Amino acid sequence: MEEKKVLTTIEEVKAISDPFRYRILTAFYKLNTPATVKEIASEINEVPANVHYHVKKMEASGILKLVFTREIKGIIAKYYEPTAENFQIKCSSDLDTVSNKLILAEKQRMLSQIYDSSKNIFIEQLSYSSKNNEKDPGTIILEDLYLNDTEVQEFKKYIEGFINKHKKYPENVSGISRNHLFVSFFKEKNEE
Repeated sequence: MEEKKVLTTIEEVKAISDPFRYRILTAFYKLNTPATVKEIASEINEVPANVHYHVKKMEASGILKLVFTREIKGIIAKYYEPTAENFQIKCSSDLDTVSNKLILAEKQRMLSQIYDSSKNIFIEQLSYSSKNNEKDPGTIILEDLYLNDTEVQEFKKYIEGFINKHKKYPENVSGISRNHLFVSFFKEKNEE
């Protein structure tokens, strides 16, 4: 699996920006191992036939790849995984203005879906915490940070390192719970 894959065509961007396909991709990352269509369908509570259609589209666009097959009770099970740990959407300079606008619209749609998904998880947790008299439903931090370029890179490296250290469930460790993290960090445009 590559560390990062840059998506530059409208077809690639559409293959990842569709909300249902984004859920499929997220399920692969959560499982953190090659998985079959049936396993992914179970993870996202969907019908395998519907998931299969989208997995094939994602495979054709280079978002997912078939990594191996295994015979299980006479049936060939196909195991897929994402082609990269991270996907970056980038407009190509040789695309025309209309194509760049379409890619921008797909980027915005995908970001909106990511924000909405995380927001819904947080709202569900608030409701659950309220019903169960839990005191700490989660934390939201909204802050402007004033950093130079070196500090920006240090902060990104720290966050990525912390996430990589804790994104897999450790075996034989007690007291561990799954926590949802959504981070949005960007340099604001200058308002001069």
